[in-house]
Amino acid sequence: MVLQDKYYIEIRQKFINNFLDKDSDETHKEYFNNRILRSVDGLFHTGYFWDLFKNPKIVEEKLIYDFLNYLSSDIYVLWDNNIYIKDLKYPFFSVLKIQANKVEEILPTLPIDFYLFDETYSWVFAFTHENLGEKRYCLTVNR
Repeated sequence: MVLQDKYYIEIRQKFINNFLDKDSDETHKEYFNNRILRSVDGLFHTGYFWDLFKNPKIVEEKLIYDFLNYLSSDIYVLWDNNIYIKDLKYPFFSVLKIQANKVEEILPTLPIDFYLFDETYSWVFAFTHENLGEKRYCLTVNR
């Protein structure tokens, strides 16, 4: 299910409030204000949410899929609306709500950087465009 408009705004704001360190020091404030909030063209920004995660931990991609396949609930899929996204299969300013065990099926339709979390906002997984050696750089935050 694609959620837009007020649902997207509400979910994105809760995500930011729960997982991002946007004001602990001047570097975080500057990054958040200039690379997340401010757009370069009136629509898109140049930063990544995962750059501002509160106490992130590296996690293996396989462990994320194992966890998701264990869940029986719906989760949200959110992405950065930045200038680097090409050929997005969904509306830019939207969030998906899907069954957790369906993420691998829709992976080819997602942008390279995206976030998975549930309605409790107690955990998040970030899939990034970066690699650590031969493995994809993924992060998690647990509150």
